[in-house]
This record gives sequence, structure tokens and C-alpha cells, in this order.
Amino acid sequence: MGYFFAGATSILAGYGIDEDSPAYREALQATLVELAVVLILVLMYAFVIRRLFAAAAEYRTSCSNKKLLLGIFLIYPLIVFLYTNLLLSGSVDIYRPIEVTDRAEVMHDLMLLPMTAIIGPIFEEFCCRVMCISVFESKFGKTLALIVTTILFALCHGSAFAAKIPTGLLYGIVLIASKNIVIPIALHMAWNLSAFIVPTLTYIIMLFGPTDMTGIFGSPMIAVIIHVIAFMVGVILIIKNFRKDGSAEH
Repeated sequence: MGYFFAGATSILAGYGIDEDSPAYREALQATLVELAVVLILVLMYAFVIRRLFAAAAEYRTSCSNKKLLLGIFLIYPLIVFLYTNLLLSGSVDIYRPIEVTDRAEVMHDLMLLPMTAIIGPIFEEFCCRVMCISVFESKFGKTLALIVTTILFALCHGSAFAAKIPTGLLYGIVLIASKNIVIPIALHMAWNLSAFIVPTLTYIIMLFGPTDMTGIFGSPMIAVIIHVIAFMVGVILIIKNFRKDGSAEH
């Protein structure tokens, strides 16, 4: 991860975006503020919510099956890619096609990547899901907790309210069913990271390759290939995990 951010910094510097530029300072300030808020939420959940509400104490904060978690993380971006393009086409601007991607958008994505792909998902899951489900489940039950947290999650995304209802339900169901905080956070990170990969690779292709190298839905072929390969690797990991568990039982 450190190598990636070092490379990203070099790219930004090449376009005149350094620590003295307003865009850099704005992105750094936003990232640090959200990181501070996330730390406060995590500490509040760990030392207050889990002690006050019985349901919160049942949720695990780590995942022992790393292979299964990685498999889920890898297969999810392709599902998201197909979902947003097939069902949300024209209503949600997640995957920009080649002809509408420019340098400003890519530079903006690079600067905000730590916040959007790592800190943001943790913040949203703890704020809209983990803490709220813990409280509402203890008081009113799982069904109401799921409904309230899904609506809250969708409201936080403003104009994309309707598009966020299915994902809000999915993350809430995964959290309640697995009793594991890590899994919905991993899914959320995979979604946000996937949305970063496509426009970034699009712009690179526009700079160094022919613009007709498009895959499905106007996305760059290389981005589609990355999603497919990641999906296949994820499926293999999950299959191996279940085979291992099955042989262990016998």
C-alpha cells in the first residue's frame, strides 16, 4: 500500500499538485478530519456501545478466515460493476466511460483515494450500520434495525438515495447474519475501490493507448479484465476454503 501511495504522490507532483497546492491541502485536511472522526466512532463503539447494549457485544471485530474474506473482497467489484451498469445506467455516475473522463477527475480521485476507499467505508459502516444496528437491535429487534439503518445510509448519499437502498440492505443483512463487522466494511471498500479503478485506467488509456480499446459499457478493456480476473481468483479462494473446511470435517 505504501508503494502505491508513493507512486500516486509522484503522479500528482508531475501535474503540479504538491503539498503547497490548495487541492492537496484540501484533500489532506478532509482525510485527516474523517480519520479523526472514524477513530472517535471506533473508540465509542468499543468502550461505550458494546458495554451498554447486549446486541453490540455479539458482533465480532475480526475475521479469522482471511481466505474467505479475501475471496469475497475480490469477487464483489465485478458484481458491483455489472449491477451499476445494468440496473443503474444513467442514474448513478460511478463508472465514467472513456469519452467523459479527464485529468482533473483522475487527480481528484488519487488525492481522495485513502479517504474514499479506506477511511470512508469504515466511517459509513460504523456510523450508519454497526452502531445503529447495535442500538436498535437491542431495543426494537433486527427487522426495524435493518430498515432504519438502510434508510439512514441512503439519506447520507443525497441524490443517490434510491440507488443506495439495495446496498444498504445488503450490508445490513450481511452484518446481522455474519455477526461480523469486518465483512460489510470489506464489501464497502471493494465497491469504492472498484469505482476508482475504472476511471483511472480509462484516463491512462486515453493518454497512452487508442481510445477504441473499450470494453463493455464504455469502460476500458483493461479495467474489465482486472475485474474478471479478480472475480475468478476470488471464486477459486472461496472454493478452496470450503473444500478445506469439508475435508477437515471428515
